[in-house]
Amino acid sequence: HVVTYSKGRSQDTGPKTGAKVLPPEVRSKDIIPYDRHKHKISQEVVRMLNDIDSDMIGEFRHDSDSKELKLENFVVPINSLLPRKKTKMKDGVGEKAQRTLSDYVVKDEKFHEVFDQFVCEAILPLF
Repeated sequence: HVVTYSKGRSQDTGPKTGAKVLPPEVRSKDIIPYDRHKHKISQEVVRMLNDIDSDMIGEFRHDSDSKELKLENFVVPINSLLPRKKTKMKDGVGEKAQRTLSDYVVKDEKFHEVFDQFVCEAILPLF
């Protein structure tokens, strides 16, 4: 899959902020280092994505070298990216896929536990 700039948005001027420009502290990018072995957020995301309906949300393609599931190998079905009214065949399930994933994340207590620990131990101490 190749990612390209949307032809329909070639004239997009960005977010509407009135005549003002967003301040640099809002536009800046902060990279916060953390111990990936201690805070296993990506493993939890992989676990959740692997548990959800693969036809709706997507599936992991396997590397020939490794049996490990990796986020970079996750593939989302095209009809899950598009709303029903935007597809020629009217088979888009984007809204349903979004709702399915959101509902799953909201109810997943294990993910919340790992995420809360990450925020409390890795992010909040920086402020």
